[in-house]
Amino acid sequence: MHRTAIANADLEMLEKARAAIQEVVAGRRLGVQAVPYFSPVDLAAHHPSIQRAERRLQEQNDYGNRVRAGIHISLMADRKSVV
Repeated sequence: MHRTAIANADLEMLEKARAAIQEVVAGRRLGVQAVPYFSPVDLAAHHPSIQRAERRLQEQNDYGNRVRAGIHISLMADRKSVV
């Protein structure tokens, strides 16, 4: 009897974890898409400080896209592991 109660508690905990992960995944669904970066066409014609600033913006954008993709992959893996 005691083992059954523990097993039920474990199953209940897994169900709560699965529901929580699904909620987070559903809330982030729109945040998965990569954000495009549109740099100036004539970047070489700009002052070096503007070129550096534009490169920094592009790097930050690329980093943000990688983070979003990593979070999404982790959440999907977690969701699959508790289903």
